[in-house]
Amino acid sequence: MTHLPRVVCACLVLASVVSLLTWPRAADAAEPLRSTAELLGYRPTDRLLIINADDLGMSHATNLAIFDAFEHGVLTSSTVMMPTAWVKEVVDWAKLHPQANIGVHLTLTSEWARYKWAPVAGRAAVPGLVSPDGFMWSDGPEVWKGATPQEAETEARAQIDLARKLGIEPTHIDSHMGTLQENAEFWKVYLKLGAAYRLPQRQASAAAYEALGGRGMKEAERAAGVLGPDELLFELKRPADPSGVPAWYEQVLRGLKPGLTELYLHPAIDGPEMQAISGTHAFRDADYRWLIDPRTKALIDELGIKLISYRELLNAMRGTATK
Repeated sequence: MTHLPRVVCACLVLASVVSLLTWPRAADAAEPLRSTAELLGYRPTDRLLIINADDLGMSHATNLAIFDAFEHGVLTSSTVMMPTAWVKEVVDWAKLHPQANIGVHLTLTSEWARYKWAPVAGRAAVPGLVSPDGFMWSDGPEVWKGATPQEAETEARAQIDLARKLGIEPTHIDSHMGTLQENAEFWKVYLKLGAAYRLPQRQASAAAYEALGGRGMKEAERAAGVLGPDELLFELKRPADPSGVPAWYEQVLRGLKPGLTELYLHPAIDGPEMQAISGTHAFRDADYRWLIDPRTKALIDELGIKLISYRELLNAMRGTATK
């Protein structure tokens, strides 16, 4: 879920289609689901936080920001966009930093006006994912209209397989612009991929699913053996000006609930490259500055928040947990 305003728009789409799912209803469950935090061996009252950077590989400025936030900030996980131009730089860095928790940001859209990419599987293999200009569609609704879930699965598998081929063993998966999460049929593909590759994935809370008409989705994810956060912090109330970003994130941290929460950001270093790509360049720079600010780590420690990564979820799914 990378393009910030898209989450708001897609909620209506999800609400209208996800009710068609035939997963078990929450009321049918024998007992309430244990939180992911509890499954990882933490206390029910513990507040755990994954801080994930989306869009790794999109640009050189994005890569530099995320590398620095891994090495000198509070970033715990990131996801790489395999169809984009700067993936090779990520591959080279990851070989030098094998401890970095890098997943795959499953990418079915190419949203920027002058910076575009095409499917990893090849245009001929997934023609429904290709717009008339030869690149991926610009947003989720175009994908859902033009492509089949089978084509989405083909492309997603190609991206995960390419990451592995290049030496990145993914710790998790999530979905660029929410394309695999905000449509019922494509969400089924997303869940199938997590189960098939035994990878944890970005997930919303049971309450969020139910509010959008998707009651039972969290139970379906758990039944498939695919772990994800208990809570996902959508970026719906970000400040209108980048200068307000630090205060907004402080409010987020102070309001964190017990259990495992994921906060996802889009860090990048501002400059001509990002300014040519996206109108969000100043906000992305603010995300980066917040991640590396020593005051951020100090506040996390003060609040007793435990930082973890998706690797803990991966280990739990594969029976190699060490806690």
